[in-house]
Amino acid sequence: MAKIYSLKPESVKIYNDLIAAYRGEEQFYKAASIWCDNEGYKIPFFVDLMHYMHHRAHRIERKLTDTGTLPVLPDIKAIQPKAAGLISLINEGYERAYKLCEMLNDDVKMAGDDVKTVNHLCKYVAKQEDIVNKFAEMLKRLKGVDESNRGMLMMLIKKIFS
Repeated sequence: MAKIYSLKPESVKIYNDLIAAYRGEEQFYKAASIWCDNEGYKIPFFVDLMHYMHHRAHRIERKLTDTGTLPVLPDIKAIQPKAAGLISLINEGYERAYKLCEMLNDDVKMAGDDVKTVNHLCKYVAKQEDIVNKFAEMLKRLKGVDESNRGMLMMLIKKIFS
């Protein structure tokens, strides 16, 4: 019988914490997508991020079970964006994405000499940095736009996502 690679306890904690973080982000992006739909903004970015966060959490859960560890499934409460408008919603998304990126970088450091975990997490860091950069690009392009000018906002959003 083949030996199952087992994770160090530190790595199990890292992965369980990431499952909770990704599930929380999934809920945020779901709520952000619904908010955009209700406001008449068609922004597939939030839906894409919701699916990405779901997929990432699932992949981590599978990694844990494949290594003989049961994942701790988090109790996620409904998350509502605090946004008063689209730009503030994008800013909130940026702040959350940046915070998750910092968490992933800290996790890489905590994984220490567990090379398999470090290599695995580095892939997540790179993707999260891409997400942070996308939010930063959106905010840069929307800088100075009055949120009450829906026509201008819609035109810029269409340009950003086309």
